[in-house]
Amino acid sequence: MKTSVSAKGFLNRLYVFLTASFLLGGMILSCGSKGVGTAPPGAEKWPVVVIGAGAGGLGAGATLAQNGVKTLVLEQHDKPGGYMTAFERGDYRFEVSLHMMDGLDENGTTRGALKKLGILDRVKPIKIEPIYRLVYPDLTLDVPSDLAAYRKVLGEKFPGSAEGINRLLDELLAIGSATEKLQKLQDQFFLLRWVKYPFVPLMAWDLIKNRNATLQEIGDRYIKDPKAKSTVFQLVNFLGLPASRASGAYFAIMWASYHKYGAYHFQGGSQAVSNALAQVIQEKGGEVRLNTRVKKILIQEGKAVGVETEKGQKIYADYVISNANGYSTYIDLVGEQNLSSKFVKYVKGLEPGISVTEVYLGLNLDLAKLGLGGIGEIFYNPDYDAEGQWKNNLAMKIDDKVSLGIALYSNTDPTCAPPGKSVVVLTLITPYDWKNRWQSGEGGEAYHNLKNQVADRMIAIAEKTIPGIRNAIEVMEVGSPLTMERYTLNYKGSFMGWAPTPAQSMLKRMRFTGPIKNLYLAGSWSFPGGGQSASLISGQMTGQMVSDRID
Repeated sequence: MKTSVSAKGFLNRLYVFLTASFLLGGMILSCGSKGVGTAPPGAEKWPVVVIGAGAGGLGAGATLAQNGVKTLVLEQHDKPGGYMTAFERGDYRFEVSLHMMDGLDENGTTRGALKKLGILDRVKPIKIEPIYRLVYPDLTLDVPSDLAAYRKVLGEKFPGSAEGINRLLDELLAIGSATEKLQKLQDQFFLLRWVKYPFVPLMAWDLIKNRNATLQEIGDRYIKDPKAKSTVFQLVNFLGLPASRASGAYFAIMWASYHKYGAYHFQGGSQAVSNALAQVIQEKGGEVRLNTRVKKILIQEGKAVGVETEKGQKIYADYVISNANGYSTYIDLVGEQNLSSKFVKYVKGLEPGISVTEVYLGLNLDLAKLGLGGIGEIFYNPDYDAEGQWKNNLAMKIDDKVSLGIALYSNTDPTCAPPGKSVVVLTLITPYDWKNRWQSGEGGEAYHNLKNQVADRMIAIAEKTIPGIRNAIEVMEVGSPLTMERYTLNYKGSFMGWAPTPAQSMLKRMRFTGPIKNLYLAGSWSFPGGGQSASLISGQMTGQMVSDRID
């Protein structure tokens, strides 16, 4: 009996991860069909229309452009990028969301993606070292990207957990390496891929065995000291979840990429990346059309045939790629009437990721004179109880018991502030539905007052790390979860798409294709998940899939 169950379990794992290799190789058998001429005479028609110029939409558009497919990208905002943007106030330029991008060292996955997208020579990456600074009441730690140095620092700070820490880091690296192997398989010659597919379970065993584990469950195998675990797990803040809920595999992929292939920002911010991708699309005969919001995906006989804009213009296409959020793509743009009740229930049952409140500060302050020169990111922690901090964030107990992200952008890109001055952005994980959607129904004044109250508390926390910050403010903007939703149209202001839990990560992520033929998804709401680099790669994969169908 034991042998039978074991064999069945192995076959199940073999099936699941053979499917995973097909997904990573861009070889999903699409439910779409070859595009046909459905446009009325005289109507605007494109081979592909992309909804949304976020990282996924631009990645898809640039991939199609590189393959010779003229593509129209429609964006509701007045600039391309979605969360991958920046904005100016006076002499200051503020990054909207990018804290750091992984994998831009030689052989890094993100570097390879930017090269394929045709923009590696159009942007200027700036390496961040140390990756970040941790601040606890009894510990300040600058985290190096070099793993040998990082292991040494952790061993000195937590000698009783040194062996377990090293084993945990080895496990995280092994998961990351397994993912790299699958990524390299994707890039290989078609026939060679097929030869290697039967060996995928062996190639990716470390990923397979952890696919349903939370980060907490992985960490508990090796470390008992909660202080050591909280320190090692700090980057889980980028997933918007505590270790007890976050996908351990997804964390490991992100973590390993930072430590193996570096953490970076860009001169000009992430807007420079978005602008470069838009240029590639336009230079190849495509178009990025701004201030154009899509209100409907046109459906004929179960197939996407184009879009209708908010102004009533109908634009036809053989294929539609949606970089809009996964919820709105199906529930609002496709419409429940075009979907089965089972699929509607599935979409409505998925959990969106959390949002944030951002305080953008232009400061008449020289950070170097405070001993903060060279530090790009600070994670302030009031204690080592990361789970408790996350719960306090959800309850909006904004006092000494919440963690705070502090990005010192002018340290990594001095062009964003005048000489001797600084740009600092404070980030706090906050719920979308707090106080009846931030008292937005009570009028603009109530909403703005509430935002500013939250910002005031965040600044008070930041002053524990950057003394004098309040008195140095020259420019301040506050963005709530409603602000994030307004400018990006991400469902409930989520910055990670669907929450990256084990139940919604890896193969369990919303697929590129669904019940509507010739409609594809790209970006953080689909595979592989949230984050700018992951969204770019998602768009690249979707763009290639559509290109292959057109060929």
